Amino acid sequence: MLFFDLSVETKRKIDRSLELSCPDICLKGKEAFYDIDRQFSELECQDWIFRSCFVKDGKVTDDCVIIRFGDFWPEEGLRGVSAHVAAQKMFGSFARDAMLDRMILSVVSLIMGRGSDENSFLNFANQKCIPSEIEADIKNALKIVGEPVVQPAKTCRNCKSIIRGEKSTVKYSCKIEGFDDLKTYRDKRAAHRDRKYGLDDIRLRYNIIEDCIQRVCQAMQVVYPDADFSVDWEKRSHIISKDYFRHPPWTTNPGEPRIVQNLKELVIRRYRDDLGWLQSLDPSGTNQSVQKRMDEICGKIEKIRAS
Repeated sequence: MLFFDLSVETKRKIDRSLELSCPDICLKGKEAFYDIDRQFSELECQDWIFRSCFVKDGKVTDDCVIIRFGDFWPEEGLRGVSAHVAAQKMFGSFARDAMLDRMILSVVSLIMGRGSDENSFLNFANQKCIPSEIEADIKNALKIVGEPVVQPAKTCRNCKSIIRGEKSTVKYSCKIEGFDDLKTYRDKRAAHRDRKYGLDDIRLRYNIIEDCIQRVCQAMQVVYPDADFSVDWEKRSHIISKDYFRHPPWTTNPGEPRIVQNLKELVIRRYRDDLGWLQSLDPSGTNQSVQKRMDEICGKIEKIRAS
């Protein structure tokens, strides 16, 4: 789990902004927003990792190095295959599913939480002593609506006397399109029910997450207008300094996460081993079938570098 600790200067900036947007907010309210800012930073970083690793041309795809590195299923299946080999063969799909699950947990928890005691935008709007118009702006940005619910009086089964009178509460829901699907998915995964989703299902859920993040950015802007919460859906190389990266021969994009660079290196090294073996078969370079095969491998290497 990622954890983003706020610096003293960042907290001061947030405090100055909150004094303007929410002048009546208490100390606990400020601390609650610190936590919301941490959650948002974690979600943004998760999204950058997911997009960098599994999204191509704006769409979740199987044409990426992590999926290529894993998911090379043997024709005979995994029967009798050792655990570490099986792990390699399933690494790609496991990594993508795990990242998607983590993002769904993060975005649902950030917007709605699991209850009144968990820090979320809903609970922040309801509890943290901010002006009602700000509360309404947050809920409008996130499409959170409340519906009054009347719980009937509870009586004793034996003597029929009233144990608890009629109680009125408010039931909140988020009307972002597809949010209920994310919440249901989150709850079922948390219950350890095995579910298998295909690529189209993953794309659908990620599209919903994109919409949710856009809405979260709007809600952040309501409370903390001094910060820039615009979303760049390209690879977010500004999150990690470009000086951090070398320009290895394994990739044409020096701003990729190290895990992607390393996986490309592994796959390309395998292909280079194949090239070395083919060269040993035809040291003179006169065998056309061998040379054709070598050209095909070189083409695959360039495709991986640019993927």
